[in-house]
Amino acid sequence: MVASKQIGGAKDLQMEYKGIRYTVRARIERNEWTVSIHPAGIEGARRVVNGSRERAELLARSMIDRWRAGRRSEKQ
Repeated sequence: MVASKQIGGAKDLQMEYKGIRYTVRARIERNEWTVSIHPAGIEGARRVVNGSRERAELLARSMIDRWRAGRRSEKQ
C-alpha cells in the first residue's frame, strides 16, 4: 500500500496518494469532513463523510483508486 504524504505546512490539508492530490477539510459539525480529489491538478469528485478523519482519508484513497481504475479501463 502506498502511504499518503502531507504537502505543505501543518495548516495545509492537501495530501497525496499514488501521485494524486486530495484534500480533507473539517466541516462545522463535529466529526464531519469534506473530501475532494484533484486528479490532473483540477478539483474532481467531492464527498461529505461522517466519522473520524481516518475514515475520511480512507474514502479519499478509495475515490482515487476508483478514478485510476476508470482511467485504465478507458485506455484499453
